[in-house]
Amino acid sequence: AKRIDLVADKAGFVAARSEVDVPALRGEVVLMLRAGRAIAGRVLDQRGLPIVGASIHCEVTPADSEPRTVGSRIRSDGEGRFELRDLPPEPCHVLAHHDDYRRASLPVVGGSPADLLVRMEPAASVTGRVVDGISGAPVAAFTIELSADHEVHPLQYVHPVRFAAPDGSFAIKHWQLQPNAALFVDVAASGYAPQRIVGTARVDAPRDLHVIQLFPGTTVCGIVRDAVTGMPVQDAEVVLLPGDPEDISHRSYVTATDGGPNKTASFTNAEGRFELRCVPPGQNRLQLAHRDYPKRTFGPFEVQAGVPVLEVEPTLKPGSTLRGRVTGMPQAAGMKLAVRGIGDKTLDCLLGADCSFEVLGVPAGKVSLSFSPAKGTRYTLQVEVGDAPRADVVFAIPQPGTGSVRATVTGMPRGRGVVASLGAAPGQCSTVRTFEYADAGFVVGDLPPGRYEVEVYPNFGAGSGRAEVDVGTGEVAVTIDVVRR
Repeated sequence: AKRIDLVADKAGFVAARSEVDVPALRGEVVLMLRAGRAIAGRVLDQRGLPIVGASIHCEVTPADSEPRTVGSRIRSDGEGRFELRDLPPEPCHVLAHHDDYRRASLPVVGGSPADLLVRMEPAASVTGRVVDGISGAPVAAFTIELSADHEVHPLQYVHPVRFAAPDGSFAIKHWQLQPNAALFVDVAASGYAPQRIVGTARVDAPRDLHVIQLFPGTTVCGIVRDAVTGMPVQDAEVVLLPGDPEDISHRSYVTATDGGPNKTASFTNAEGRFELRCVPPGQNRLQLAHRDYPKRTFGPFEVQAGVPVLEVEPTLKPGSTLRGRVTGMPQAAGMKLAVRGIGDKTLDCLLGADCSFEVLGVPAGKVSLSFSPAKGTRYTLQVEVGDAPRADVVFAIPQPGTGSVRATVTGMPRGRGVVASLGAAPGQCSTVRTFEYADAGFVVGDLPPGRYEVEVYPNFGAGSGRAEVDVGTGEVAVTIDVVRR
């Protein structure tokens, strides 16, 4: 009892598809096959030479769905020639892919042309050498991994590459690499601390485009203690956070060893002692986690190159107590309130008969109180917590207003939507409404006056659209244009 897709496919015809609701089916299903069209052409490089083995196919993009492949798929021959058959009558995009070249396309192709010309540009490369930072000698065995800020330079399925080069040289060519765009080059080698640099890819890149220095790592060790009692804490997880967390190049590194990847994390023993090996030089932090304590970040502390061992003394604090009351919604009694600290686990409690709450073990710093009285509605309040207990929190739920947002969505007839209040003043809660929509639009009502962000995104796939509106006591109309990625 389900819906299925039926496909009829025959050489010389356009594949016919139909979605069938099996339980509701009465009678026969008819699929009409239409004669397909063909297009042909050549794939050449910038010098006009044929490219052999380029993968060629066509796509169409219906207004209400994701792109889909149509017709045959073929590779260019020894002269760079190709012919695609069984294409539907509507215009389509011709796409060409080759590992050594950047992707190329012809945007809209209709009819049955036989002289199409697809030109492909050479793919860029990341090149360089890896050397010992103290002696300058080449490092002969290492692993290179490339990544980037997805918003600026999308990289997908670029797997790490192992190198065994006596002179420490490396070269990685990939069709996704954009010439001169910034990317991250991560290097890992046995016996060395991992290293990350910000580099670039170039067409015809010189051999020494990047010279990456590796240094022997430092062993960071110490005892995790309770900040109040001074007693050692057993079974605390200690995770290394290299670099500045505000730096976009920051991430948790993985150290390569003969036995495989070794995440820079450790658990304290019965004496509260931990040890982290192969820590890179520079600024570092430790993230501490234990079931009986709020998560905490220790540091920053500086690791000097060439220092074999560094002893540190991190502590865990029991956390504070947060008390308060939810106002403006008496029916909230008995409902769940969630409290989350930055990077910490969620603490839950149930509201009392008078809508009061008490949460133990709350980490110091900014925390978020979240309350959802109904599906699709959530209220959030930001609160500052110190080491001392706090009992004065008022979580005031705003009363429903008479304002509303009427949105028209272009480029995504159905999907999911979010309407969230912006610019909440200290002590004022934010309102978030989530829902699904159809028919290229929606209306969200009962909104108090204020500024709101309206965002849409698909149920499946990529793409989104957003807008900001000022809501008063009446209806506000807005058009949201969806950007496909």
